[in-house]
Amino acid sequence: MPEAKNETWSMDFMHDQWADGRSIRLFDVIDDFNREGLGIEVDFSLPAKRVIRSLNQIIEWHGSLSEFDQIMDLNILVPLKELVRAKID
Repeated sequence: MPEAKNETWSMDFMHDQWADGRSIRLFDVIDDFNREGLGIEVDFSLPAKRVIRSLNQIIEWHGSLSEFDQIMDLNILVPLKELVRAKID
């Protein structure tokens, strides 16, 4: 359980469909301490570069996540970690 802001964030991808059949994608990030919505991207397509740009913007606005390295060390996210780190450094 986080004891302060920016200790842990939760990220999620969601999908919905409009009445006309078009699909929309959503990517949202919340702070686990106070459940503050840090950012949301909504579009018909959310490519990796768009998600990286969104994460970089959230880091710019709210500061770096203290457990960023631990969370991003999951094998599936290693390429994403490297791309985000390259933008931060």
